[in-house]
Amino acid sequence: MAFNLETFIGINNKIILFVNQLSIVLLILFGGFIIGKLAEKLALLLIKNSSFKRIKIFSLDFNVEKVIPKIISYIIYAAAIFFSISYAGLLSIVMWAIIIIFVIAVIYSFFSTAKEIFPNIIAGIRIKRNPNFKIRKKIEIGGVNGEIAQINFSEVRVTTEQGDEIHIPCRLFLHKKYVIKK
Repeated sequence: MAFNLETFIGINNKIILFVNQLSIVLLILFGGFIIGKLAEKLALLLIKNSSFKRIKIFSLDFNVEKVIPKIISYIIYAAAIFFSISYAGLLSIVMWAIIIIFVIAVIYSFFSTAKEIFPNIIAGIRIKRNPNFKIRKKIEIGGVNGEIAQINFSEVRVTTEQGDEIHIPCRLFLHKKYVIKK
């Protein structure tokens, strides 16, 4: 099998094109990260010289000096990553991968939550049907003595003699030994 000059030039041109494209992608990423870091430092400098240092959103107190510069830099980082992936021609592949990972995470979260919730609800139904479980009855379960304060489908609230309120998941009543006192 012999290589002719045209095949060698074609392969060489493809390698040069790939290296150029990879260089531009890396340059976009590197430039984006530099601009992001510079924007973070500039925002921090502007905030330090301003009059407001803290902000309250939805009754949560935020330190503006820490939050705002990081948000600005992360937005610039994300834009740099987006543009580099777009330039490389991989945007649709990456978007589909993100969508698939998101769907898998949602499905996993649903099943892991259902694994915890459904046994609790079934146990709660059994407890509600039990005529011995009533509010203000004395109970002892797992070394906790107290009085039943509230019965839900997911938990039983027990108030101890010291006044502490303990939330006991209903599924524990299926597996632990308990005593209801009169």
